[in-house]
Amino acid sequence: MHYLNKFKKVVAAGLCCAVLTTNTVYGAPANTAGIIRIKLNNQWVQMEVNPFIENNRTLVDIDFIREELGAEASLSKDGKITVVKGHTELVFESGKKYVKVHKNQGGSVFMETLEIDAVPQMAGKEIFVPVRYVAENLGAKVSWDNELRSVIIDIEDDLITVERPIDYEEVVIDGSNEKIQKWHRDNYKIKGLHFLEDQGFIYVLISAGEKKTAGYSVNVDSITEVSPMNAYVHATLTYAEGDFVAQAITYPNVVVKFEKDKINKIQYDLIDKELNKEAADVENIVRSFGSKLKMVSLLAPDELLKESMNENYGKIVTKELIEKWIKNPSEAPGRAVSSPWPERIDIESYERVSDGKYKIKGFIIEVTSAEKTSGEIAAKREITLDVEKINGSWVISNVVMGNYK
Repeated sequence: MHYLNKFKKVVAAGLCCAVLTTNTVYGAPANTAGIIRIKLNNQWVQMEVNPFIENNRTLVDIDFIREELGAEASLSKDGKITVVKGHTELVFESGKKYVKVHKNQGGSVFMETLEIDAVPQMAGKEIFVPVRYVAENLGAKVSWDNELRSVIIDIEDDLITVERPIDYEEVVIDGSNEKIQKWHRDNYKIKGLHFLEDQGFIYVLISAGEKKTAGYSVNVDSITEVSPMNAYVHATLTYAEGDFVAQAITYPNVVVKFEKDKINKIQYDLIDKELNKEAADVENIVRSFGSKLKMVSLLAPDELLKESMNENYGKIVTKELIEKWIKNPSEAPGRAVSSPWPERIDIESYERVSDGKYKIKGFIIEVTSAEKTSGEIAAKREITLDVEKINGSWVISNVVMGNYK
């Protein structure tokens, strides 16, 4: 319950939220006209705070997400609600009709922005979130039973609400066990997870594959039984930034062992902290570019247009691309009319296509003064950007404008 206390302290500071709980029961509770019920894995959940429907979507108290779906939840000072389960993170922003979904798969971060038609909101002193968007993105199946006025949620085995930490220890490969030494020698260069059973223990090798320099290290942060007989290994790859490192081919890896008990399936996540920071830097470049679009009037005289592009785009766009836009303003992103104007870029997805290069897809969001006040949008246009690391800095190297939606 340590997380409950942390979450409630944050909420109490900004919203004075009360502490509530939910309890799972086997018999269906007596229904009252207008009451929305939740059925989780064929069991009715007794809700102390009733769900409600907004824009044909069911919203539930945030405590249900924590206690019944086993996710962590936090509220930031600027009103962002973050829900985390395993390698999936959902971020709802106050008043915004979208949710950002981040998923970490094998150390690579994938992000998409999904439109939603019901936003999180306060009702009394409680925080409510749309249950379908949360549960489905955490891997559950969600349906609506109109006759029972009930949300039906079925959770897969790897989304259980109670997890058991597994004790483990790191293993030094020193030749004392020939079987383990041979297994390590055969696999440490192969990126991924490898395991071997020996004398009542499971040995787990996590390799980051080939790296061009020394300075990398793999560390196991935790091992958890996330469902019966299913262990999940969370590991991180770090780099000794700033230290002198040799220019040599290396294969960073780690070996740990734990008692087999009843474990017969192992999953893992290797989080590349360098890649996570890299993705954040790329996202910041795109958002900075989006915030400057309205400052560049594409109808300005040539000299003013050149000056404006260099001033606003010069640090985040390649010189070659700016020169191309100056020659052909119709191909450039910017302000084509006084209203509506391009307010920002909303990122839909990004892909790491190679070392030092990302492809970003999203929308240029256009607004007028009315939408600026209401939080709505006047129009949105597809945009695809290539972001590359050139001479140590992230810059936009190509932009393709798409259709209006």
